[in-house]
Amino acid sequence: MATTKKTTRRKPVSRSTATTRKRTAPRAASPSTDSFFVRMYRHPFGKAVLFLACVIVVISLNLLVTLNHFERFFILLGIEWIAATLIGWILFVFKDKLKNGNRG
Repeated sequence: MATTKKTTRRKPVSRSTATTRKRTAPRAASPSTDSFFVRMYRHPFGKAVLFLACVIVVISLNLLVTLNHFERFFILLGIEWIAATLIGWILFVFKDKLKNGNRG
């Protein structure tokens, strides 16, 4: 008959001199200081999602303001489109001038 070998436990090591260990405080997971929208805006896919969400909000607000009168809706949407285009163009020109001004 085969016998199985029993394992023995190690006895705890006794120390003759007392040593103290420095205990480190457990680190809490550092929460991100950036908001959800800032972190999302940094990612290319997030920019597209935020842009799409903004477009949906603007169109929904336009429908709410115009009370489903589509003639007013499209006039308001056109005015917003022209304003957004002009503001974007002006910002582009200012950024371009600042960029070129630092090189010269």
